[in-house]
Amino acid sequence: MYRQNDFPKGFESKKLEYVCTLITDGTHDKTPLVDKKEGVPLITSKDLKDEGISFKNVLYITREQHEQIIKRSKPEKGDILYSKIGTIGKPTIVDSDIEFGIKNVALFKLKREIISNKYLKYYLKYEPTRKVLLNIAGEGNQKFIPLSKLKKIEIFLPPLPTQKKIVAILEKAEKLKGWRREADELTDEFLKSTFLEMFGDPVKNPMG
Repeated sequence: MYRQNDFPKGFESKKLEYVCTLITDGTHDKTPLVDKKEGVPLITSKDLKDEGISFKNVLYITREQHEQIIKRSKPEKGDILYSKIGTIGKPTIVDSDIEFGIKNVALFKLKREIISNKYLKYYLKYEPTRKVLLNIAGEGNQKFIPLSKLKKIEIFLPPLPTQKKIVAILEKAEKLKGWRREADELTDEFLKSTFLEMFGDPVKNPMG
């Protein structure tokens, strides 16, 4: 647990429920599926990706079922989805205007004036936070985090401008990591030999 005296000025420790206007989840019921042309997408944990929601292989339910589900949980652009049953984690920002429902997934509607959705996404991915949530989920075959427990998770809350600076740094780090991975893939023996053949030694560069 964080101690308030350890924080820099303006930093606080708050419960997740404090930074949200609503914490809820989708349906847990078995829902009959329909054809894509007739139905509305139903998002489950398998559709949550780091870059956003994937609608590539989603399930579809009837409009009537969908209307019942969104009475409890209506995802909107900018909200965060979080897998809380089975696969734990995968915080994902809703980045689409496509209408959909959710199943076995938590929904966080944030107080945007005090917390950035990108900051919360990174915070939930942060390894110590992830370990806390996995411990709550337990060791059973079907891991599960009750909403009551999820609401009480501690959030390290800097001022909003500081959150945005942290996000900018982490996004840059992720981009650099991606570039490094791509560069590593391009430095196999075949490409290196091709490079040398076409342009010479990059240090001496006799063909430059």
